[in-house]
Amino acid sequence: MTPAEFKATLRRLGRTQIGFASEIGVSRRTIHLWAERGPPAYAVYLLGLIERYGVRAAQEASTKPILGDAAAVLDD
Repeated sequence: MTPAEFKATLRRLGRTQIGFASEIGVSRRTIHLWAERGPPAYAVYLLGLIERYGVRAAQEASTKPILGDAAAVLDD
């Protein structure tokens, strides 16, 4: 997978480089290097599994609002 294909795949899957790094437990620097040089085979395999099985991004998976009810906060 080329660097351009890697970045396009992340976009298609709704992931940012920082978010993907957090999801798979690698540093942001590692993902940045993959975006410059191309990812290793295990990352390509992982992206294929994510795509095949429709795994949502960690940011999307949570249905709990981060800030709670904005109207209630503003009323206080």
